[in-house]
Amino acid sequence: MNGSARIAAVTIVARNYLALAGSLLSSIAERERDIDRFVFITDDLDGRETFDEGRVIAPADVFSHDAYMALARGYDVAELATAVKPAVMRYLLDRHYDRVLYFDPDIVVFAPLAAVIDPLAGHDIVLTPHITEPVPLDGKRPTEVDLLRGGSYNLGFIGVANTPGAHAMLAWWAERLERYCLDDVSFGLFYDQKWIDLVPALFPRTAIVQHRGCNVAYWNLHSRALGEDDPPRLVSGEPVIFFHFSGFDARMPEQLSRFQTRVEVAREPALGRLLASYACRLIERGHLERCKLPYALARFSVRTGIRLLSRHAYWHARRLLYWSSSGSRA
Repeated sequence: MNGSARIAAVTIVARNYLALAGSLLSSIAERERDIDRFVFITDDLDGRETFDEGRVIAPADVFSHDAYMALARGYDVAELATAVKPAVMRYLLDRHYDRVLYFDPDIVVFAPLAAVIDPLAGHDIVLTPHITEPVPLDGKRPTEVDLLRGGSYNLGFIGVANTPGAHAMLAWWAERLERYCLDDVSFGLFYDQKWIDLVPALFPRTAIVQHRGCNVAYWNLHSRALGEDDPPRLVSGEPVIFFHFSGFDARMPEQLSRFQTRVEVAREPALGRLLASYACRLIERGHLERCKLPYALARFSVRTGIRLLSRHAYWHARRLLYWSSSGSRA
């Protein structure tokens, strides 16, 4: 599958989510030994964190101090982690990787990644849609309206090749996220994700992966029920290549996600075992202790002399700037 291509996988976390990053990257190592693994730690400003499952990328490796502090002042922990994504991926491409794969830290890889790597032999970008089958109109969440608000593609995963087209897309995306990586669905913005709805038209060498085992999560389990296999497969026969545990809490493994009401874990024993196994995976890595670490950029004093900044005011100013400069809401 990989041939002689150099491939990097990267995730982005604050220090309190390092156990999730370790779980993800160790699962990649189990299935794809030749993929180099990295973690970008958003609040590791001194570059002191150690990490056994991959190489650490510190903010100072990618950004100037002033540029990074400008992002950190304006964005909360989730917005910052998504705003830096294209820059981190470009950093790895600039280190001569032929393919760069981004995964959210709350993902586990269960099978080889050919379904998302192979398309990059002939495309610049690879995406996974939230759904490939309609969502029932049953009054449960998420609805297709929820998915319209969040975006067509789930940015828990994105892959790029080291091509001019991918570099152009990452530069375009980074410029937008520098200003408008906001969690404000009422204004058409949802972190880094809604911007990617524009990518297939703007950058036509984009592959949309239809494999039903990719990015299995609460938003598509209505049509991707799990079988009894280990490693997991869908009842329709496809292997689960990677499962996205979005909204999962290891302290409550009987609940799939805080963002959904459709799937009842008690009625899905195979899913229940998968969730329990993932909770154990995180607990063994010390997640219940590490998740209590304070976010280092929640309050900070920096060399510019600013002691405390209201992110809400900064966010509101960015929102007003967006609409005053966009001209149209079409």
